[in-house]
Amino acid sequence: KLEAIGFLWDVHNATWEEQYLNLVAFKKQTSPDPDQQHCNVPRDYPANQALGNWANTQRTQYRFLQEGKKSSMTIERIQKLEAIGFAWRRYNM
Repeated sequence: KLEAIGFLWDVHNATWEEQYLNLVAFKKQTSPDPDQQHCNVPRDYPANQALGNWANTQRTQYRFLQEGKKSSMTIERIQKLEAIGFAWRRYNM
């Protein structure tokens, strides 16, 4: 019944998905040429500072996962980010 009125059981995942969609939109705005588009959101991106912080957090969580530390990064998230060309190192193009 709660789902019918839009109740979210997993707010963390819903927030991740929302920011992922914001990242996809950001990428499309970087260039009209798909070959020139990128996901390198500036940390202090004035149009959406939360997106810049989120992108940085994804890189940190990925690094934690690689180091065997506690991380919220999942294989599914890695695959989604890599599918849109997300760079795990901030200045890779």
